[in-house]
Amino acid sequence: MSDDTTFYKLQYDKTVDKDIDEWLNSFPRSRKAEAVRHALRYYIAASKSSKEPFKMITDTQRSQQQIQTDKVSSNTSNDTVEPDTPKKKPKLNMKSILSANE
Repeated sequence: MSDDTTFYKLQYDKTVDKDIDEWLNSFPRSRKAEAVRHALRYYIAASKSSKEPFKMITDTQRSQQQIQTDKVSSNTSNDTVEPDTPKKKPKLNMKSILSANE
């Protein structure tokens, strides 16, 4: 390994992030880092071409959204306000990414 090699530990919940867990486990251990790098590069390229800025949703923001939703619900008499449904994560086709790089 070169001196420029950096390790990044990715923490995720196997239940909440089941799609990520299944995707990562679909690769042999020796190819997981490569797959993640390809997926990140694909996402970066896609977000640049759409010119839509990346917005990170944190647990704090989710909590604030829930508080706002609760306030609206308590101020409304019989009307119930449904919280915004989170956007679905984009599905990446690694086969096409990997074949494009060969």
